[in-house]
Amino acid sequence: MDNDSDPALAVKVEQVTAIELANLVERAEYYVSQEISDATKRAYAKDYRVYAEWCKTLQVESMPSNPKIVAIYISYLADSGKSVSTIERALASISKAHEAKEVQFNRKHNAIKKALRGAKRTIGVRPKQVKAILPEDLKKMADTLETDLRGYRNRALLSFGFAGAFRRSEIIALNMDDINRTDNGYIALIRKSKTDQTGIGREVAIPYGSTLLTCPVRSMDKWLEVREMFDTEKEGPLLCGINPKGDTVMTEHRLHPRTVARVVGTSARRAGLEGHYAGHSLRAGLVTTAARAGKAPHIIQSQTGHKNINMIMRYIRRENLFEENAAAGIGL
Repeated sequence: MDNDSDPALAVKVEQVTAIELANLVERAEYYVSQEISDATKRAYAKDYRVYAEWCKTLQVESMPSNPKIVAIYISYLADSGKSVSTIERALASISKAHEAKEVQFNRKHNAIKKALRGAKRTIGVRPKQVKAILPEDLKKMADTLETDLRGYRNRALLSFGFAGAFRRSEIIALNMDDINRTDNGYIALIRKSKTDQTGIGREVAIPYGSTLLTCPVRSMDKWLEVREMFDTEKEGPLLCGINPKGDTVMTEHRLHPRTVARVVGTSARRAGLEGHYAGHSLRAGLVTTAARAGKAPHIIQSQTGHKNINMIMRYIRRENLFEENAAAGIGL
């Protein structure tokens, strides 16, 4: 029988649709809300609040936004010394805020495009580079850590983060059941990342290192060993928070991305390393070290999860600046 011609079925479908409509709308809104990561949502919300306060001082509306006002805001940010990436994120935040409220906003308005092009031409688009942590740096940093619960956790964070070339968001998202110990090392399951918002997931192999102090496998083994004294359930975040209350005790809370940056920066300073080090220094360090060792780009890309191999090639070209140089070896 043709269901389309069945009146009884048509009535049933209409009834189900009426009953479930509210739930369907709610679920649709939830899925839309999951389009971007929570960290990005927080950044967008913060940027828009700053913009709204700026509009208030000028006594103009922030919603809906006049494109010419947004163009002035771009100029204001540029004159305040903000980077192009910060300005672009502010623009994205304004656009997303309008989209969330279903208010029309023309991000491609000529005034906005001209202001953004002018800012790029004036400021330049080269991002601020953090220094890459190399194996010899990692050894110095690990050597500054204490042999206590916090020290074992931080040593695992540094060595595991380096070997996996993990983003901050990736390593703090790891749960206890996301890592699998094998004879060759660990296999870590990255369930979701910056370039995998749909949660397809990927597995990253973490092999043994040649030095006990910075071996990611043995560092993680030790952290799990001491962690088990406080959490026999073996559940929750892999790298959890630690609160000093007499004896140092663990919390059930997941690390914040800023904690990763703080651990990297603090241990680098204590190790006497000069320059700007942050969470991304671990990821940059693995790529740089692998490039120096002559690892093929696709092998490096497999470890880092970069969607575009051009990012890998930038590191390789940087490492070969002097080896493949037109001014070298010509009798100068």
